[in-house]
Amino acid sequence: IHYKLRTPNSYYPLKKNGKFNRIAEANAIHSVLIGYKRGRFTGMISPSGWIEKKSNQPKWEVLQRIAPINESALKLASPDVWRQQRAFADNYIESKYHIGGAPITALSANKYSTEGTQKMSAHVDGKDLEFGMTTMCVFRIGDFKGAYLCFPRYGIAIEADDGDVLIADSNELHGVTPIEGNGVRLSCVAYCDEHVATMGIGGKSENPIGPHNRDKQGSLEDFF
Repeated sequence: IHYKLRTPNSYYPLKKNGKFNRIAEANAIHSVLIGYKRGRFTGMISPSGWIEKKSNQPKWEVLQRIAPINESALKLASPDVWRQQRAFADNYIESKYHIGGAPITALSANKYSTEGTQKMSAHVDGKDLEFGMTTMCVFRIGDFKGAYLCFPRYGIAIEADDGDVLIADSNELHGVTPIEGNGVRLSCVAYCDEHVATMGIGGKSENPIGPHNRDKQGSLEDFF
């Protein structure tokens, strides 16, 4: 009752006079993409900027271990979903994009503390497989309260202990409540991005756009 969605990740807030604001607000979503993606402006699949940074290579080597651990949790908790996600990744996504050999193409790292990012607004993750599940491992440093993974539509809030793996449908509206205290909550979301698929009938070949396509020269009319 306090907002009206404009898009899945933006909304019109309710004003004091009982009317919705005419200007939409975007969700506060602070995270780091680690993995592979299809560039919106290049048409090509490439590692995220974080991976390509040389100083992050030792961290990347460690983070890749998270994917197979999360996969094992998904296989145990929801074997049917795991089989579908595993089949999709094996049939349509090149193995070089499988992080740690798992049917996972991207990690999203998040850090919550009272001195930094304190919460994450409710949102949906549009690139995740429609039939798949997103897994998230959580690490706790020090003591804190709050920072619950919540699903507003269902009135559910989940408190994760240190080392827990949470499994959920990221296409459902979800967020993280404000953190309280001096501790830090770290999480790493692992998911399969369907846009990275390039093989078979479930994939889409890479199509370099504009200056990224050196083999194809055309006029402005060809572009349009």
